Amino acid sequence: MIDLARLAKKSGDYLFGPRGAVTDRVLLEVAEQYETEVSNRFIALKPADLPQRYGPDSRVLATTKYDGEGVFVYYAAGQSPEIFTFNAPSGRVRVGLPCLQELAAKLKARGTRKVLLRAELYLRETVDGRRCASADVSRASYSTDPGEAGRFRLALLDVVMHDGHDLRVHQGDFLTIWKLLGELGGTDTASRVHRAEGDEVYGAALPQIFADKTGGGLEGLVIRRLDRPEVCKLKPRLTIDAAVVGYVEGEFEDKYGMLSLLTALSYPGANSNGNAGTPLQLQSIGRVGSGFNDQDRLDWLGRLASMRLDAPLAMSDSDGRPVRFVRPGCVVELEAEDVLPTDEESGGQQVFAWNNSRWSFAGLAACPRLLLPTFGRLRADKEFSPQSVRLAQLTRREIAAPELINRHLPALEILRREVYAKEVKGALAVRKLVAGRRPATAGAFPYVIFWTDYSAGRKTPLEVTTLFAHTEARAEALIQKLLAENVTKGFERADVPKPAAPAPTESAPAEASGETPKPKRAKKKAAE
Repeated sequence: MIDLARLAKKSGDYLFGPRGAVTDRVLLEVAEQYETEVSNRFIALKPADLPQRYGPDSRVLATTKYDGEGVFVYYAAGQSPEIFTFNAPSGRVRVGLPCLQELAAKLKARGTRKVLLRAELYLRETVDGRRCASADVSRASYSTDPGEAGRFRLALLDVVMHDGHDLRVHQGDFLTIWKLLGELGGTDTASRVHRAEGDEVYGAALPQIFADKTGGGLEGLVIRRLDRPEVCKLKPRLTIDAAVVGYVEGEFEDKYGMLSLLTALSYPGANSNGNAGTPLQLQSIGRVGSGFNDQDRLDWLGRLASMRLDAPLAMSDSDGRPVRFVRPGCVVELEAEDVLPTDEESGGQQVFAWNNSRWSFAGLAACPRLLLPTFGRLRADKEFSPQSVRLAQLTRREIAAPELINRHLPALEILRREVYAKEVKGALAVRKLVAGRRPATAGAFPYVIFWTDYSAGRKTPLEVTTLFAHTEARAEALIQKLLAENVTKGFERADVPKPAAPAPTESAPAEASGETPKPKRAKKKAAE
């Protein structure tokens, strides 16, 4: 069920396991199916959409949308551990939280044998005058402070499986689930475990309920139809102001222009331009390519082309087109559905330093990300400065400096480098393998494999894959799989000189072969 060797003790009874801690494939598959069939089909609404979506007399179930982390809770009486939360598909696990122990006691008292719940793990308290958010949940999950584990709360949202019954069929009859949630977790929202706060209401009441919830610092509403399986999430539309630090250009609709903008937010601590002593640090938050019309793309290319600077490192989009860096002068308003919390286990986003004349690459840092960002408008009324593009717009708190990830890793020792090439219909196709190793104590996988696949005549010319391994045997198995699948008929090594053809030599004397030499024919003498 759980790989206990992957659980790390944080404080008291609280244990935390990173991705891959759940070993029960059936459990993970059921959870993944739920995510695909239910959670990922939630419809995002804006407040202005309410009158068109719900009539005044529509009966709906409106519940609080908590700003935490969505988890699954699995309980099986008598097993060890008896109850835990996990994420799908990552298999990240939490065991021993006081809120879980409280829920287990309620389920045991009710006689529940086995149940799989969908819940929200959240923090109720406020910090610096704001309500805790998903980033705070992630931070507290990794904390070894004994007081942190007791802060977690569980809001029960849905019942997936219960004592052998699959309840996903009741999405169109959710009041059945709603009643069961109250029986399993209780309705006292002051306790560590409770059913999500909410009730049946008329459509006419939704605007005021939404205003009350968000005015009190909550994230929004989840609205369910009671006559069909439709779920909507209602939140204020998120907008942030970001700096444009680069762009990608290329063809579109028989035209040539800007395809996407590379945007970034600023850490505090330097003036707007930066200087040699205290360069301004900006956190990349990703490229934005939607929300532009054709004329916008033409205008942006003209605007940014004159601002180009040398790139601090090679970056490209998914099609292999390079990112062009520019002087940070434009501020844009971005819109997004949500902010995804910092994931401490994944690789970070690029951090760049600006010293008023050039960019440099500082390293990688974990950072929240925007969910489905789109371009809103150019903020012509705003000048670029650390205050106008604060990172605190995403983090909800000021972070003085980035916590760089693996900034000082030992140099990678190259173990293997191979290049294969062939011509396909007059176009060049290249496959490149680079495998390396670094000391296992460096806090990263010791073996790294880079695979580059370039085909000039393909729609996506450049594809790059990076693989990691703990052991040499595993690294070799990955390499052999890459070679078998990609180095097909016609490819030849291009990184080593071809062996020279053997030089022609005179025939060896007949004596050397052991044969009897034949007498040479005498030249015919001229007639006397």
